[in-house]
Amino acid sequence: DLFALGPDVAPMLMERLPEIEDVAVMSALAQVIGALRNVDVLPAVIAQIKNPALDENRRAVFDNFARYFPTQMSNEAVELVKSSEPAVRLSGVRILSITPDDRAQQVLTSALPDPDPRVRAYAAIGLSRLRDPDALVVLKELATHGDRMLQQQAVLGMSNYDEETALPSILELLSSEDQAVRAIAFSVLGRFKSPKVTAVVVEQSAADEMLRRQAPSVLAQQGTADAARALGELLKNADPEVQRQAEAWLQRMRIPEAREILQEFRKQQEEQKAKAESEKKEADG
Repeated sequence: DLFALGPDVAPMLMERLPEIEDVAVMSALAQVIGALRNVDVLPAVIAQIKNPALDENRRAVFDNFARYFPTQMSNEAVELVKSSEPAVRLSGVRILSITPDDRAQQVLTSALPDPDPRVRAYAAIGLSRLRDPDALVVLKELATHGDRMLQQQAVLGMSNYDEETALPSILELLSSEDQAVRAIAFSVLGRFKSPKVTAVVVEQSAADEMLRRQAPSVLAQQGTADAARALGELLKNADPEVQRQAEAWLQRMRIPEAREILQEFRKQQEEQKAKAESEKKEADG
């Protein structure tokens, strides 16, 4: 257990970190190093981030140290955003987006017109946590970008706003001809809890087979009585996979309406089974 060795081991582990080829293993070790909270590792972290040739996946691992050293890395990020290298600017806005504050808001706002769409995206995502109106405009633009990862991040950013602000833009994306854009937009509807949104989920899933299979998880994320009742209707769906998912998500919901719907569903199943067995006996007799 590396964590049990204490903070003093962090610099030694940091020396080994860039040598690890597997990004998943690298990320796991980075989390251990970060959790040790030894600021002596920060010069090595910043040196890696300032390397414009650093692989994108590995860069994200080093950027994530901001979760453990928010103040120190925010100070560095302000300067990183001024870099002439897009990859380094990306790290700067990504670090500031993790823990946005008043100073970060000003820097992230300055990055919204950046020529690199990735920089614009993460600047807007950070500002979306502060519900900044200028960021919403950028997120709407990036939601239809050709890069699927940017699309997903942009729509997630839009869902940080209140329902009244975000829903019109998300509904607009649901009418897109691009199936992937529709799926991404549909997936965030569960963040909004109103009956109006539940009705949108039901309507969209009825018209689109792909969205129908997403609907159970979206309704479960809503976690409301209306959503539970909508899941109850999906138990009757002709698609066995939709039925299975609806039942599984109802089991996970911790509201009385979900339990009542499941109890009634299982009661009906038992009754139908008993009826079928009775009819079979009569036919055999």
